[in-house]
Amino acid sequence: MNHLQSSNTTAHVDKPSLKETLLLKGKLPRNQQDFFTRELAPNSIYEFFTSNGYLTPEELAQIFSDTLEIPLVRLDEFILAEEFKTLDPSLLISDKIIPYRRTTNGVEIVMANPLDLRLRDRMSRLLDTPVFPAVGLENEIVKCVHLNFSTQSVIDEMVRDLGSDSRVSDEEELIFENLKNIENPIIKLVNSLVLNALEKRASDIHIESYETRMKVKYRIDGILQEVTSDLDRGLQEQLVSRIKIMANLDIAEKRVPQDGRFRLNIKGRSVDFRVSILPSIFGEAVVIRVLDKQMLSLDLEQLGFYPEQIEVFRKNVRLPYGMILVAGPTGSGKTTTLYATLKWIKTPDDKFITIEDPVEYQLPDIVQIPVNDKKGLTFEKGLRSIVRHDPDKIMVGEIRDFETADIAVNAALTGHLVFSTIHANNVIDSIFRLINLGIESYQFIAAFNLIMTQRLVRKICPFCKEPAGEYEGTPIFAGRGCEHCSFTGHFERTAIFEVFPLSDTIKEMILKKNTPMEIEAQARVEGIISLREAALRKLRDGATTLYEVNRVTHSKK
Repeated sequence: MNHLQSSNTTAHVDKPSLKETLLLKGKLPRNQQDFFTRELAPNSIYEFFTSNGYLTPEELAQIFSDTLEIPLVRLDEFILAEEFKTLDPSLLISDKIIPYRRTTNGVEIVMANPLDLRLRDRMSRLLDTPVFPAVGLENEIVKCVHLNFSTQSVIDEMVRDLGSDSRVSDEEELIFENLKNIENPIIKLVNSLVLNALEKRASDIHIESYETRMKVKYRIDGILQEVTSDLDRGLQEQLVSRIKIMANLDIAEKRVPQDGRFRLNIKGRSVDFRVSILPSIFGEAVVIRVLDKQMLSLDLEQLGFYPEQIEVFRKNVRLPYGMILVAGPTGSGKTTTLYATLKWIKTPDDKFITIEDPVEYQLPDIVQIPVNDKKGLTFEKGLRSIVRHDPDKIMVGEIRDFETADIAVNAALTGHLVFSTIHANNVIDSIFRLINLGIESYQFIAAFNLIMTQRLVRKICPFCKEPAGEYEGTPIFAGRGCEHCSFTGHFERTAIFEVFPLSDTIKEMILKKNTPMEIEAQARVEGIISLREAALRKLRDGATTLYEVNRVTHSKK
């Protein structure tokens, strides 16, 4: 008899305790409860909850761990043993599984779905030894595979599964051809650039045209890195035309900006790409935004909050009405924070509506509306209509003008919980920017529950991390640079926050029109952690470098 089938952990799969626990904590609508208890097979439980959003991956993993009596393993900075690096990385990614460690009886494996007995059997055959399941988070497993395996082996496997298409609509999936079988050099070049960007975890691909040459750059962890500057500018028109075809744009139009999208499906993992074309003096420039849901963390605990900050934040986002505002420049992670917040507070009892420009990630059981300025659907007009749809909670992608701010504030004053973002350097700037837009001080203090500003700092690469001296008596670290981090010394990012609840004292100061300096001084008296202080704590914790702290924040000394 197979060791896995006789394991004690599998005996719990069909026991009512697992389903009762999931039913109790899963926030299932009534129409789904009967289907779950009567129709759903045990190995389908994971997909049921992750696809519908009734439990966060963290909540589901904890229930698996507690009920099945198996360990919950966090894979941050985990380094895989050499003996396991002969496995196919693409298979580990698609199966959401990774070998963790060898024990006296076999190998412990970390699985996103520990209920999948066939997958455990297959891993046992691959390793030629009994395996013992532990549960892990899907996004951490995928990141762990990318971090530990040769990047080229992962991308080669992706290429083998990709095919081509000529023209796609917003809803279709683009599939690339096998690069080895492509004769057209332009198609092969574009495919290579996109695949390489995925492999390097790039958030954006920049294609820029100059007088004699073209440059391609990737934005990785918020920093632009040049990929090549040796492309013949004679290829510019063909290259841009190929991208326009993929994004369903007008090939003949070269004088005005254009925006489009395409989608890539890799091993059941959907990756969206947003394309922006902009005319320049030497031809059209292209930016392709990579929207990889697999690499997106929608867990508040993993964003970078300190315990005292997340406690204040959660307290305020639980309130039945009022406004939550997140400030920061473009690319500082504001929308991701709001998505994670909506996912955390979402229940079947509330109606959620968002209006965004554009809708970057689709969230389950939430009505999401894309802004379309060409058709007259602006933030202002969309928000007016949203309020008439009886929502409980509203997210406005960005406050840009008085009209949008006025409607959002009034919605917060009339029983809705409203989330939004604003482009501002810090909390104090956002307060006075809204007042300068025309929001009255008395409206402001009545509507706003909390304002928060954030930035993203790069984390030290775990593979080349080493001591880098001291800062104010505390040892600090840096990365010397290695192939895993493209020799930058940094790998991935974490957020730093300034969480600013509006106390009665601060509200009174705003009403009395105190200066920004006086309000900021009161915030420090109340113990609010500034962005600079949050960044320095990351430095002392060994998470980031002094260079990053000074790049993202500044000292007022």
